[in-house]
Amino acid sequence: ANSNYSHEKGDMRGAHAEIGYLHKWSDSHTLDITAAYNHWGGPSENSYSQAMDYGTERETLEQVQNQNIGTNSYEAKIDYTNNLNERFKLEAGFNGNYNHENSPVSVMQGTSPSDLALNEALWNRFIYNNNISALYVTFGGKVEKLSFSAGLRSEAWQVRTRSLEYGQTKEEAPLFKKNFFALFPSAYISYALPHDNELQINYTRRIRRPWGGQLNSFHNISDPTNVSFGNPQLEPQYSNAFDLNYIKSWTYHLIS
Repeated sequence: ANSNYSHEKGDMRGAHAEIGYLHKWSDSHTLDITAAYNHWGGPSENSYSQAMDYGTERETLEQVQNQNIGTNSYEAKIDYTNNLNERFKLEAGFNGNYNHENSPVSVMQGTSPSDLALNEALWNRFIYNNNISALYVTFGGKVEKLSFSAGLRSEAWQVRTRSLEYGQTKEEAPLFKKNFFALFPSAYISYALPHDNELQINYTRRIRRPWGGQLNSFHNISDPTNVSFGNPQLEPQYSNAFDLNYIKSWTYHLIS
C-alpha cells in the first residue's frame, strides 16, 4: 500500500511603479514615453509525506521544500504617432523588457518531521536574465473603400541562465547564453462591399518563447511522483498566422 500527502503555502506579493511623459504637437501628432518597474515573488513552502507498506514493514519519507522566488523586471516604451493627413497614419516606437529572476530552492528531508535535514542534492539556485529590445514601424490608411496597414517589428532577445548547485558560487556555475534576432512583418487589408458587407485579410508573424522554468536544467525530484527539469537549449517557436474574415453588419447586429 502507498499513501501520499502534500501541502503548499506561500506569501507571494507584487509591486509596480510607473512614470510617463506625453508630448502633443497636436491631437493627432504625439510622443508617449513610459518607464515601469515590476517586482513579483516571496517565500513558499511545499511539504510532502509518503508512507509505503510492504507486508509488515513500513517506509516513510518526509520532505519540506522552501523556495523564495524573486523576479524584477523593467520596461521602457516609446510610441510615436502621426496622422500625416486625413488618409494616412504613421506609428513607430521602441519597446524594451528586461527581466531578472533569482530563485533559490532548498529541501529538508527525513523519515519523520523530527529528523529533517538539508538534502544538498536537492538544493538549487536558478538565475535567469531575459532581455528583449524591439523597434517597430507601422503605416496605414484609408483610400475610399480600401483600408490597409503594414508594419515591421525587429526584435533582439538575449537569454542568460545559471543553475547553481549547493555550495557553488555564481562564478563557478556554467553560464548559458544565447542571442536571437528576428523580424516580424504584419499586414492588414479591409475592403468595404455594398450593403454593409466587408472583407478582411490579415497576416502576422508571431513568436512563443520558453519561460524561465523551462530553461532550468536542475532535476527537481523533491516530489518522487512528479520529477521535472528544463532544457536551456530550447528554441523559441515561430508561427505565421493568416486570417480571412467576412463581415455583414446591420443597425443592431453583426455576423462575422
